[in-house]
Amino acid sequence: KEKNVFFMEAIWSRFFPVYLKAREIIDSGEIGEVKLVTACFGFPKADEPRMKERSQAGGSLLDLGLYPVQFACMVFKGEEPEDITVSGHLTEEGVDETVSIILKYSGNRMATLVCCMSSLLANEAYVYGTNGTVKIPSFWSPQELVGPDDSTHRFPLPPPGKPLNYFNSTGMRFEAMEVRRCIQEGLIESPLVTHANSLQIAGILD
Repeated sequence: KEKNVFFMEAIWSRFFPVYLKAREIIDSGEIGEVKLVTACFGFPKADEPRMKERSQAGGSLLDLGLYPVQFACMVFKGEEPEDITVSGHLTEEGVDETVSIILKYSGNRMATLVCCMSSLLANEAYVYGTNGTVKIPSFWSPQELVGPDDSTHRFPLPPPGKPLNYFNSTGMRFEAMEVRRCIQEGLIESPLVTHANSLQIAGILD
C-alpha cells in the first residue's frame, strides 16, 4: 500500500462466473438466510513430496484446505467466525492428512469443511438457506451451479488449445482478466479477493 502497487492472492476460484452467480443468488434473498455452508476437497496426493514432507510445509490444510475455507469466507462476506473447531489425523511424517473444520458464526450459522490428501472426495460445496439451497459441483473450478429451484446454470469453459497441467485450468483466465482490469483502473487490490480477505483466510488456517 505504501508503494501504491497492486497485490492480490491468487485464489483463482473466486473469479469463476459460477462464484459471481452464487453471490447473486445469495444476495437476492432467494434462498433466505444462510444457515449452513458445507464444502469438502480431497485428492489422493499423499505421495507427492510437497504434500508429505514437513520441510516443504506439507499436509492437506495449506494446500487443499484453503479452498473450502475461502468458500465459507466468501459466502459469509468476510465475517469473522465466533469460534473455530478443528480435528484431524497426522501422517507418519507428521503432516495433516485429513482435517475437519467447523466455523461457528453469530445467529446460529455454521460452516463445516473437510480437506483430505489421501482420498478422492466429492469436491462439492453447498449453501443452505432457510428457503433453499445452492449446490456447486467441482467448487474449486466450477462450470455449473444448481439453484434453489433445481435449475442448473452452466458456464462452460472454452476448450484448451493445448494439453492442460491442471483440471479446468483454462479457468485461470478469469483471474488474469480481473488482474488486468484492476491494474488498468489503478487499483491496488481486487474487490473479489481483498487484502483483508487474504489475512482472514490465513488467520483461520493458522
